Amino acid sequence: INTECGKSSCNAPCGNGLVSSNEACDDGVSPPNDGCSSKCTVECGFDCGTAEPSDCQSSCGDGVQASNEGCDDNNTGDNDGCSSDCTIETGWSCTTQTCGETTCEEVCGDGIKVGDETCDDQDTDNDDGCSSECTVECGFDCGTAEPSDCTSSCGDGFLVAQDEDCD
Repeated sequence: INTECGKSSCNAPCGNGLVSSNEACDDGVSPPNDGCSSKCTVECGFDCGTAEPSDCQSSCGDGVQASNEGCDDNNTGDNDGCSSDCTIETGWSCTTQTCGETTCEEVCGDGIKVGDETCDDQDTDNDDGCSSECTVECGFDCGTAEPSDCTSSCGDGFLVAQDEDCD
């Protein structure tokens, strides 16, 4: 680009696969959301290294959901909603802020007992043994089956079920 008084200013075009001084990455012509933007800036959750053309990779467990990750909760542990390979685990619901960490919560009422749920009977009704918050109600035993099958215990001192006349 020519400027006043005959001085020149040069910038390499983004998308040629060569990283110039004004670019953080350049992966050539490639699809969006692959780590290197169309303006040759590194996208959230990616590391593009120094190779040319840029080879950008996301990292599961870094706390930033990127690429094909379904979630990223800043760890590679299982049984917390977001698995060690950054996929949402069954029985959980996860949300992610833009360019941020994923938070996951148990889904009460889906029939799958996860996290802090002590039961999950596939509904969110109270007074059936498993409460609307997926905790075992007084006077019931819900066992380990999924979905939870809660039964009252005769002789425990709690009159809770319709099939108990006294206790």
